[in-house]
Amino acid sequence: SLGPDYQVVVFEDNVVVTHPSFVMKSDRLEARFKKGNSEINQGQLGTGRLEIAEATGREVIVTRRISDDQVQVAKAGKVTFKAANFNDANQNDKIILEVFPSVQKGQSKVIAKSLETRIILVGEEMIVEGPVRTQIVGVGLSDVENEEGGNEPNLPESSQRETIIDAENGAVFNKPSNESNKRQLIFEGNVSVSDSDFNLLSNKLTAYVHPFSKTGLIDKAIAEGNDQYPAQIKHLSEDGQMHLGKAGSITFLGSSGDIIMDEWPEVRRDEHSSIANRRDAQIILKRDGSISSRGVDTKIFREKDKEGR
Repeated sequence: SLGPDYQVVVFEDNVVVTHPSFVMKSDRLEARFKKGNSEINQGQLGTGRLEIAEATGREVIVTRRISDDQVQVAKAGKVTFKAANFNDANQNDKIILEVFPSVQKGQSKVIAKSLETRIILVGEEMIVEGPVRTQIVGVGLSDVENEEGGNEPNLPESSQRETIIDAENGAVFNKPSNESNKRQLIFEGNVSVSDSDFNLLSNKLTAYVHPFSKTGLIDKAIAEGNDQYPAQIKHLSEDGQMHLGKAGSITFLGSSGDIIMDEWPEVRRDEHSSIANRRDAQIILKRDGSISSRGVDTKIFREKDKEGR
């Protein structure tokens, strides 16, 4: 007992918690309940409102059903549930995952890369603190809407495309955007993206997605560099052309597959190089391999330039 208002109950061995918003399985659970006002319930163990539950074990598993009837499965060595303030309608319950946590939805997964990494589930939002890897399987950042305007790309059913995003300082998923019909995915700290059509390095990456999309298609993604290191991209166009580029800001458009480079952009293709001559110059890499630009100089690197002659 914790005074007149709270009591702690410890459960052990194949513990299953069935909550209105999740199901949790663990080896051990320490739960704190707020006692009810009823005199009948005062002496009963585990009665009242669950305030905090700390689950531990070889693998704690939390299953939640989120928007569009999708199932989210979280795993960790330690999971802490914290109930929202009963008197604050704006608060949500929190589920805190620690000790190499991971969260999976469909075939896509978010995986901690460090023992210190924490994942916090709050409503539809997921906050990652520390180094993390995100694996998007089936549809990647470079996929665009089909010609009929639907939200699914023209890919074979057996396609297993995969996009991998690594971020050293963490990430936020499904963060509300200023545009009510979109959500944000934010990755920070030495962000590395490996996609079927491009590789990308940046200090920060922000993607805007259609809310709770089952396909994973994005509206746009913006990669930002910093004062010392611009964002860098290695892009393979539909016609097989390889482009090497860098800029202060690189934007990928999900509707067309075009890549827009701003803030001192540079692009190298074979022996041709396009280099900005002013800060507000812009280079656009088209999905079909063509390039449009303004405010840039073009330089041709011949074999003798490469050899230093």
